[in-house]
Amino acid sequence: MIFPFQLDKDLVIFDVETTGPDVYKDRIIQIALVKIVAETQELVQKQYLVNPLQPISKESIEIHGITNEMVKNELPFKLIALELYGFIGNA
Repeated sequence: MIFPFQLDKDLVIFDVETTGPDVYKDRIIQIALVKIVAETQELVQKQYLVNPLQPISKESIEIHGITNEMVKNELPFKLIALELYGFIGNA
């Protein structure tokens, strides 16, 4: 894919879904990342479901459709954080 811009280093764009809207108490339950590799303009994608170790609010389930059942056997964020850090690298 050819982008209409030149990158000096990799660019990572990410999106998260959470257990609710409170940034202090709610937790990530899904994270999706897209990396544009500067040198090749290749797109690399990663997506994780995350066990928040707390219930997902009914209101949030209605928005994103991710249920407690869907994340109960997934890893908590602290166990995927280093992998995410490695993927992001120096972007």
